[in-house]
Amino acid sequence: MPDRTFRFIHASDLWLDIPARGLADIPESLGDVLIDAPMKTAEKIFQTACTEHVDMVILSGNILNPRLSDLRAHLFLVEQFRHLATQGIAVYWAGGRYDTPEAWPEVFELPENVTFFPSDRVETVVHRRDESTEVAAIRGFSRGDNPRIPIGGFHGDEDGLFTIAVLNYTGNPDIFQSRNIDYCALGGTAVRRTLPGVRPVINWPGSPMGRSPAEKGAFGFSLVDVEGSRSHTTFVPTGRLRWITERVTIDRSTSRDDLLLQLMERAESLRQMGGAAELLVSWVIDGSGPLLNELSSASRDGDEAQARLLQELQEGTGSGGAPNSVKSNGGVKTSRVWNVAMSVHPADMLPQVFYQQKNLLNDYLQTISNYQMNPEEPIDLNAFMSKSQREGKIGRIAQLGSASERESVLREAAILGVDLLSSEGSQR
Repeated sequence: MPDRTFRFIHASDLWLDIPARGLADIPESLGDVLIDAPMKTAEKIFQTACTEHVDMVILSGNILNPRLSDLRAHLFLVEQFRHLATQGIAVYWAGGRYDTPEAWPEVFELPENVTFFPSDRVETVVHRRDESTEVAAIRGFSRGDNPRIPIGGFHGDEDGLFTIAVLNYTGNPDIFQSRNIDYCALGGTAVRRTLPGVRPVINWPGSPMGRSPAEKGAFGFSLVDVEGSRSHTTFVPTGRLRWITERVTIDRSTSRDDLLLQLMERAESLRQMGGAAELLVSWVIDGSGPLLNELSSASRDGDEAQARLLQELQEGTGSGGAPNSVKSNGGVKTSRVWNVAMSVHPADMLPQVFYQQKNLLNDYLQTISNYQMNPEEPIDLNAFMSKSQREGKIGRIAQLGSASERESVLREAAILGVDLLSSEGSQR
């Protein structure tokens, strides 16, 4: 007879073979953290499956690329599956583009508790808690390179079992409507998303970790409780690696020591609030004043000044691989803060004095101001480049694709002009 109460974990896009990326300079000790992060993060998923006593773990693809992954990733996955087997937990895996049954090396034999759905058809498995207790019908399909979804294979169970569709899919979710499915366990995106107020429940748990500064915020997986035909999805953050962008505003009165102190205090606050996560912080300095102009990339030594400040911050906070990186509070492990990048955003307007001078600088700034006040007016830089430059990397860089990019370039160009054309530039 069926049991209408059970729970499972839904995870996807683990990408065990892809470490975090997007950093120019990586300390050796941080490099180890980034390399180990995908497996450490995935380990929490499987540990949670045991501590929460789930019936099954559902994986919706992009777990790894079997043809490119190293021996370590394959062994890790098999070891985790075997441990789940000792706890009586089944694994249902529908692959994405790369992780198909055909791509999995035969030398790494998967344990019997793992169902790896085929890539040529939708397969149905009835999950049983024991020989006489049916829990759910799971219908899965591994995508591979197949552009078409055999949607006809996804439908409700004839005997009324709670039905789960497992698929690596980011297209139109309407294809699952009116098919008597209870839960769609989808994958294929790093972004967590659950469609509200629809049946079936359509859920993408997202990747369990962010892999670049652009992927900020909390990442994790879904813990799903089922009672009857209803399900409740809880987001479980993994918290192993978290990217953060922190903004600090300064003014004319801010000294370099003042700014460094602000950064150190903010870093310590992040450390205390971050739990046990590895926090990778990108700092944005904005506002106005001499210090901001000194740090700006448009100034002669701006990049070097940013690098020195970032290095002092790393030394002062004990991050970047220093021995005191790991701190504890009452025996509870707290975060490590890695200061990984710094950028400077100048104020939108320069002091009016620069626009009032009757010289070359004034003409230059008036031209910049005209472009800023008339965003529809094109900026054609082709006349200033040779043919080879126009057709190469420089030409591609010169194509200002968005309004925000255009405004940022104009702002930096104005500061650079003041720095080069004014004897007062170094005193701003």
